[in-house]
Amino acid sequence: MSDTPKAMVHEAVNEFRTSTNGQVVLVLQGGGALGAYQVGVYQALHEAGVEPDWIIGTSIGAINAAIIAGNEPQDRLTKLDEFWKRMERSNAWPFVPAWTGISDAWSYWSTLVSGIPGFFKPNLPAFWGAHIPLGVDRAGFYSTASLRETLAELVDWSIINRRSPRLTVGAANVRTSMMHYFDSRQSEILGRVGMTEAEVRKSGTPALISTMPMEDVSRAFEKGETKGFMKILVDRDSKQILGASFLGLAGDEVVHCVLDLMYAKAPYTVMQRAMHIHPTVSEFIPTMMSELQPLQ
Repeated sequence: MSDTPKAMVHEAVNEFRTSTNGQVVLVLQGGGALGAYQVGVYQALHEAGVEPDWIIGTSIGAINAAIIAGNEPQDRLTKLDEFWKRMERSNAWPFVPAWTGISDAWSYWSTLVSGIPGFFKPNLPAFWGAHIPLGVDRAGFYSTASLRETLAELVDWSIINRRSPRLTVGAANVRTSMMHYFDSRQSEILGRVGMTEAEVRKSGTPALISTMPMEDVSRAFEKGETKGFMKILVDRDSKQILGASFLGLAGDEVVHCVLDLMYAKAPYTVMQRAMHIHPTVSEFIPTMMSELQPLQ
């Protein structure tokens, strides 16, 4: 786009914002192929000098939305391109004519059997049947733990927590089958410190884990913000905290309780015996410490 039309578009959008108190809202739906198309849509907006004030997404659209909202404008296309390059699968049969369908069939079956690196991979225990007691968090046929690691590399959560642009993402609560929406204007999207669950698994460190849905936290229930979860990872042998994630109400504040303990190199048992003020989100950290289970 030439500089003159770009300037005109930029001026028109700013006039819309100021004269009508309007917002530029980018809504990204689910669907893998649509996710790739959405990158082109954002690129056209970016090249026209139009940046969204509010980005809403679900499924693959939520991933694109987080990458856009979690980077400075000049870095967004680069990070989107990096994500989608990681999702590509090379053609294993480049010399076979497309009309045979062999290449498509190979891509389908290889994805079904091995997943996509950096996105998802088969959760083998789930394939043994519904009678295997895996728990809600590990009952899916595929694990997206590697996706969390990918997004940790491509998304700057401190930028999202600035709340400009606003980010809203939707996800299904597997415990209730209801949709939940996380909104950066209502609460911090994520407070995280140390290693992720994927990083702990990759390191091979014997570890303990404890998770708690925000809907079980009385303070969150009182505030009507029951979306999200809390997760703590501990070294089984040294008893020191390896990492923690707090998604939801006051996540940016609660994480400092764990951060102080990590800086002090103190065992988790110190926090396990603590008595926090009621009602707060942090009062449930000692409870979580008492419910640590081996990381399978």
